[in-house]
Amino acid sequence: MGVSISIIIPVYQVEAYIEDCLRSVMNQKYTGSMECVVVDDCGSDRSMELALGMIAAYTGPIRFEVVRFERNRGLSAARNAGLEHATGDYVFFLDSDDEISENCIELLASRVEGDGVEDRACAVEMVQGAERTGHQYKRRSYNVAVAEARGNKEVRECYYKDRQMVVAAWNKLIKRSFLMENGLRFIEGVIYEDMPWTFLLLKHLSRVSFVSESTYYYRKRGDSIVTAAGNIRKAESYSKNYRFVVDRITPAFEREEVMYYGKRFAYLYAWYARYNAGFKEQYPLWMEKAREYGSFGLRFRLRADCWLGNHKFGLMLLKLWERVKKPSLIIKDLRRKISL
Repeated sequence: MGVSISIIIPVYQVEAYIEDCLRSVMNQKYTGSMECVVVDDCGSDRSMELALGMIAAYTGPIRFEVVRFERNRGLSAARNAGLEHATGDYVFFLDSDDEISENCIELLASRVEGDGVEDRACAVEMVQGAERTGHQYKRRSYNVAVAEARGNKEVRECYYKDRQMVVAAWNKLIKRSFLMENGLRFIEGVIYEDMPWTFLLLKHLSRVSFVSESTYYYRKRGDSIVTAAGNIRKAESYSKNYRFVVDRITPAFEREEVMYYGKRFAYLYAWYARYNAGFKEQYPLWMEKAREYGSFGLRFRLRADCWLGNHKFGLMLLKLWERVKKPSLIIKDLRRKISL
């Protein structure tokens, strides 16, 4: 029989990619029960027209459901709505400008099937596959330190220590009841919404399996929601996301969370504090946590990046250092000037 799967696809301004995305779903080799929940986030292009045309012509075994918004509400709201309408044992979030391999669902679902399927399906809360990235979908280096993590401590090590789990909702087969029971939803009104969602996910996960094969084809676009967002919007979202985290640090794992997110907050402070006052407001909270856990390194990092973020000269130093580490940015700068 197999477990039932719900694929959730939020659709917004992707007319150049939506057909490839849906085709990759329709071509799945998985023989178990599958449904695809397509959420119309009210774009202004032909994305939904193309999607509805493909769905109407489809005659395969996958059940399609279309959820329509009355106005544009953003990726988080679309994913949340898709989750509410999903009926499968497991859900899989797929961005509408990406694709999945023909054996994606088959490979991931195999980790929660086999002998004793009922017990195993209840125990494995999430399965993550590897992905390819870039315009040509080149394979991203993927560190598969373990094939499976059991217990919340091991799961956290896969993320905080081994970097085996990625900060993304997509390419993960997650037990729907697990998400519902723990109230795991995406924060609406922000970008980079995967970060606080993953932070909450790690509070509850107790068993995760990993598939080393590439199952997800992630397309990097210059006109995506994230890359097209200006510094002001990015700063606002970063500020909200990290305030969300620092207010919800997990008592049993405070040190590892403070060290991991504190370093990233410091880096973002240097780049974005000039665009949003929220960084300066929560800076004392992170510094207090760093003192509490006796981390001189984090306190130094916070002070240094705070200085950089509060001085115009600091931005020049940051840009210079970035180009020292990545000389290809110099070529991009020259091309940008030539195009102007």
